[in-house]
Amino acid sequence: MKIFWIITEKGIQWGPEVWRVLKDIWKIKADKVLNDTQKMNKIFNKKAQLAEDVFKQEGANIPELRDAWGKLLVENGVVKSEKAAANVVNLNDKQRRVENIKRKVSGAAHRGLDELKIIDDEAVTNFKEAGRLVQAGKLSQLYKGRPATRTAVTEAERQMRKFLRNRDKSIEYFKDIIKAMDENPFLSVPQAAMTSKQYSPTLAHNWRRQFEKFLPTLENPAEYNQQIRIFNEILKKKNKPPIKIEDDYALKNIVQRLKEETAVMDEAREASKILADTQLYARAGTGELKDISASGLFTTKPGETTAKAAIITQKAKKHLEALESSFENKIISQAKYKKEKERLAKRIQKNVSFDFPVEGEHQMEAITKDILKKAGLVDIAKKFKMASAITTPKRNIIKRDVTTAIQRQLILKDRHIKSGMPTSELIVKLNKADDIIKEGTTRLDEIGLSTAVWNPNRGRVQYYGEAFTTPTELKVSVADLGLKDGGFASIEEVIGYNNG
Repeated sequence: MKIFWIITEKGIQWGPEVWRVLKDIWKIKADKVLNDTQKMNKIFNKKAQLAEDVFKQEGANIPELRDAWGKLLVENGVVKSEKAAANVVNLNDKQRRVENIKRKVSGAAHRGLDELKIIDDEAVTNFKEAGRLVQAGKLSQLYKGRPATRTAVTEAERQMRKFLRNRDKSIEYFKDIIKAMDENPFLSVPQAAMTSKQYSPTLAHNWRRQFEKFLPTLENPAEYNQQIRIFNEILKKKNKPPIKIEDDYALKNIVQRLKEETAVMDEAREASKILADTQLYARAGTGELKDISASGLFTTKPGETTAKAAIITQKAKKHLEALESSFENKIISQAKYKKEKERLAKRIQKNVSFDFPVEGEHQMEAITKDILKKAGLVDIAKKFKMASAITTPKRNIIKRDVTTAIQRQLILKDRHIKSGMPTSELIVKLNKADDIIKEGTTRLDEIGLSTAVWNPNRGRVQYYGEAFTTPTELKVSVADLGLKDGGFASIEEVIGYNNG
């Protein structure tokens, strides 16, 4: 059995096999024949194999070896930092998966490379155990000889004041969220949270955790004050200021508003499960779809929706590009290339061919279908199972958010009308709802889409927004307004279409 290291009074002493591997890595880095991808591939495997050999040796789960490993790679120019040295083991699995994905996408540039090395589980376990011992040793040294200076009461006071400081910061955070949603009623709570200055956008998802954490103190501050009254008696004897939570009426309104908005968001998320119901939802471009183009939206062959024809066309164009690349790189024969090209050409319909990503758009969104299903009106929802229009992915996202806002306003209007509130107050609330619906309709007109929502007060489906009726209209709009790419729309685009 090869010995890769031994432990002496002076620390870890490395064996000749280790230095041989380091020498190989230096040679690979200096090689002028290999390209950068090939170098990275070979060095990755050399480092992974070395890590496995070192940490699979008996007794490898010791902190001295973990420290020595980082210094070995840094001092010999293999990596730039001890963190990078640790990542040779810690990120082995992740880096391999990422590289395998790149290899599939990049094609020829990644062919001929060695399979990436998987570090043995035993070596990974020893490495991580050594790391835990290193961390424990650092903490032990940090607190060595320090006496405990806080009493139980002092520590409790410190924790309570810290809690209230965080609560105050969260209150400002919640105010920012409500303000953003008042300025733009088409924002969801997570989107509004991203606009707050209290937290960075990357931490904006914490809004719900913060809200649930402080909810008891926000809903009933007076009751929470009772819980800390005994504690304040102790502080009084020590001549320290009491801890108090103000009972703010405006704050209760903010809490109620956030609870309502959160409920709407949860309903929309729950409603998305309806997309798995084939009676209520069918994807464009799949299955035998009934022709529902009677609205005049383009012209399609019998048995095809416009959405289906456009998606089939887009997929065929994408496959055709891949086919051309395979033929150019001599992966397929000329005969197979010609046959497949003819097959794909038949699937491309020029009248619904776009130079940007498109997808089928369902006029009735899942949140409305869910409302109808729960109300026992599923037959109405079934009429909207097919995609009836073509749009871009980003426009579809915007339409979904606008539809959620319009549907919510119609539900609120129904509740206001039935609430028995004073006429003057009712008129103000109805006018506000109508303004939001009107603005939403304008946005739908801009992106060329129509939405079908349920009006509970009138007991019928209502339509808002005017959909484009020709491919040219969509192409011109994309050229003028933008909003064509795939993926999620940025917050700027959702708020104000600042991207064109």
